[in-house]
Order: sequence, then C-alpha cells, then structure tokens
Amino acid sequence: MEKVLIQPHLNYRLRQIKFSYDSISGKFDISMKYDEFKFYMNVTIPNGVEALIILPDNTQYNVTTQGEYKYVCNVPQSIIAPYSVDTPIFEILENENATNVLRAIVPYIYDSAMGETVDTLYDTIRHYCNFNGVSQEVVDRCQEELAKVKVLNYTSPDDDIPTDSPIGPTDNTDDVNSKSYLKKFNYLVFGLIIILIYF
Repeated sequence: MEKVLIQPHLNYRLRQIKFSYDSISGKFDISMKYDEFKFYMNVTIPNGVEALIILPDNTQYNVTTQGEYKYVCNVPQSIIAPYSVDTPIFEILENENATNVLRAIVPYIYDSAMGETVDTLYDTIRHYCNFNGVSQEVVDRCQEELAKVKVLNYTSPDDDIPTDSPIGPTDNTDDVNSKSYLKKFNYLVFGLIIILIYF
C-alpha cells in the first residue's frame, strides 16, 4: 500500500485553495479554506493509499480507506497574529498596524528600512536590535505589541461550509469554493503548501 502525507502549512495571504493530483495510485482531490476561527479541508483519497493527515493544529488522522473526508480544526494563533520580532521587516511593513508598532517603538529601524539601507528590509527586529546594542526591554516591548496585530479579523467570504461542522473526518462532503483571494502572485511563495510525500 502506498503511503502519503497531507499536511497544509497556512499563510494568511492565501486563504483558500483547491487542486487535484494524479498519482500512480489514483487521483487526490484536496480543497481547503480558513477564516479567523476554523480551518476546513476536504480530501478525496484513492484506493490502495494509506494517508497520514496532519492538520494545522497538529491533529493527526490515519486514513486507510478510499473515499471523501472532511476535516475541521481551530486556526492556530500564529496564523491569526503572525508578526513577531523574528518576522522579516519587509513583511511587517506590509501591514499598517504592524508598521505603526515599528514606528512607535523602534523608529530608527523604520527610518532605516524606508531609507537607502535595503538590507534592513530583510533583517528582523531582534537581529537589528542585538547587532546595534538596543536593550532586550525594547525587543520585548516590540514582541508584545506585534503579538496584538491580527491579520484575520473577519469571517470567511464564503459560507459553503457550515461553522458547526464536527471536528475530524466525515464522509461525502461538499467541495470548498475554489475562488482565490491571493492579491499578488508572488505571495504564492509563502502560501498554503500541501506536502505529498511517498514513502
């Protein structure tokens, strides 16, 4: 029996995705989306495959029977509030509230990033502060304020999957809407990744 791992890695820039994968064992259909509370995934597993499903909250399911399965779990806090002192500064500058934290607490980092020092964009607050002798107290204050910045503060634009769905797999599920809310193509690099690994 072939073995496969299906493990979505979420990023707030890509909220939903749907795709198919033709393997030597048959066709996999996977669709998923999430809002600020719940992650939803529909998976079709072909015959002769043993699948290990690992959800974003690290819940694991072993599937050994062909069929359609539906999974629901809570969205991790790291997706709802993704910013920290270890986030690249160019990502912090993409969010107005996170940028305001940067400007208020460490304005010299903001000025450097917005000026001619391009390298600062790819640095982190922690590294910049450590390298330039800024106190740990400032780093901790930045961390505390950045952790309050949420990027998922609204419900999903599609209501095709009810929010009262049971946690865990169920059979014969509806497909997730395939509309993408990706704003820029290069965000795909950071987007939702499904790992299909044959052992």
